Amino acid sequence: MAATLLAMTGHARLSLMNAAAALLLQLLLNLILIPRMGIEGAALGSLLLFLTLSVARLLEVRSLLGLHPFSKALFKPLAAGAGSALGFFFLPPVFYTLPGALLPAAALCVLGLSYAVILLLLGLEEDEREIILQFRSLLGRKG
Repeated sequence: MAATLLAMTGHARLSLMNAAAALLLQLLLNLILIPRMGIEGAALGSLLLFLTLSVARLLEVRSLLGLHPFSKALFKPLAAGAGSALGFFFLPPVFYTLPGALLPAAALCVLGLSYAVILLLLGLEEDEREIILQFRSLLGRKG
């Protein structure tokens, strides 16, 4: 989002400089990491590049435009997903011994339910409530 904000607000030259710096950094990281770590080095280099570029763009948007491209509402699904994933550590060991396709189905149910509960506990935004109400009315018409 930060790259789009920079381009839309007349900072296309800065976006070009970011891309050029990213290309050089990717080349440098690949030259250093791939001979030592192989394919994992390439993956690590890409991860470091994208993290660095994202942080740089966020800082540029903040300093040039005084904006933060993410609202609080965007962090709720992230927190719900992290909480759901963390919940897997507390499942009883017998859960992981479920046979065949039952394990992924059960895992999906547990993840989906815990995600929904955490999201509801964090509070829904107005547009999310509207979507749920529209979905419920759509289900009511078909039933």
